[in-house]
Amino acid sequence: MACALARMGERTVARRALTKAREGWHAPHVDDQADMDWATALTEMYLDRTDVAERLVSNAVGRWNDSHDRRQAVPGRITLAQLHVQAGDSRGVELAARATNEVRELRPTRAHRPRVDAIKARARAKVSGPRAHRPPNVVNP
Repeated sequence: MACALARMGERTVARRALTKAREGWHAPHVDDQADMDWATALTEMYLDRTDVAERLVSNAVGRWNDSHDRRQAVPGRITLAQLHVQAGDSRGVELAARATNEVRELRPTRAHRPRVDAIKARARAKVSGPRAHRPPNVVNP
């Protein structure tokens, strides 16, 4: 709910909802902690706290890398690439390419493909120059 509120511009209510969701919550499994970190990262991203979002999504991807379910890491890698591209970080192109490769490897995640393609296009535009053929804003699930 916090993520949806943040996307609607309800910053104060979103922060309150995020605090309430995380307060006293303990992950029963490492994958659950990664899921919570990713959901929190999306909320923080929409609250324009990209440094916090990047740290959280990096933690989530790291946890998912250690798990047996690689599929979970795909949305996290997409989000990580998006954050780096939006920040103009040169690693954004590499991260977008890695996310694209993972989407290809895991066919059931096709739903994420349009988002990855948009991130790659944005990364190429940043490399080729300011405002050059930028795609519309990327939207998270």
